[in-house]
Amino acid sequence: MLTGKRPTDEMFKDNQNLHQFAKTLFPERVLEIIDHRLLSEEIENVSHDEYDNKMRSRMHESLVSLVRIGVLCSVESPKERMDMKDVVIELHGVRDFILSVEKY
Repeated sequence: MLTGKRPTDEMFKDNQNLHQFAKTLFPERVLEIIDHRLLSEEIENVSHDEYDNKMRSRMHESLVSLVRIGVLCSVESPKERMDMKDVVIELHGVRDFILSVEKY
């Protein structure tokens, strides 16, 4: 959902898959993983004042968290995947973290 890519995308050949794609780029190149259509123009074009820098940093941290959850949920072995209760807790944490930007 975050990548905008299908598991059957042409780029996934020779035993490469969506999970490996995200895991390989994570976390240093998280913006290369994210489908840029998900990023609003406001986020991509924010100015460089203090508030916007805080907002950009929080958005980046949130994207890292979301991709980390996605990678943990897409491990090949179902037994090694993140428990859904923990996924919900983490997603609520990301939501709360994003919404707290407005308090600054």
